[in-house]
Amino acid sequence: MANEVLVLAEQRDGNLKKISLELMSIGAELAAKLGADLTAVVIGNGVEGLAKTLGAAGAKKVYVGETGEKNYNTEIYTQAVSDLIKQVQPQIVLAGASSLGKDLTARVAARVGAGLATDCTELRIENGKLVMRRPVYSGK
Repeated sequence: MANEVLVLAEQRDGNLKKISLELMSIGAELAAKLGADLTAVVIGNGVEGLAKTLGAAGAKKVYVGETGEKNYNTEIYTQAVSDLIKQVQPQIVLAGASSLGKDLTARVAARVGAGLATDCTELRIENGKLVMRRPVYSGK
């Protein structure tokens, strides 16, 4: 297992979505507590230039997947992220609770045999383990 916290950076039309940079901030906190490296992956068409932005946001390494596809393609993204996770074996993978993030993470978790917690409102490290808070029943 690699000593990494991996952020799945979302982009649209070659621009990082705001959630990606928010996740980089959360990922940096978790990585610091684990003594791990913060890394990111960005996938799409013409996205290589986004690696610099993710590096400036704290990523020690950025994995870039050029698809040749203008829009999100479930199968291509799922295969690319699954292959990366199997190869790198990060400790934690973070993704936004967007429609793309929810679609992609469910498929990837099934392919790599990993657990999945969605719609978390708090993430922290306790005794070297990731602890999440997820409201149920509309927070009641």
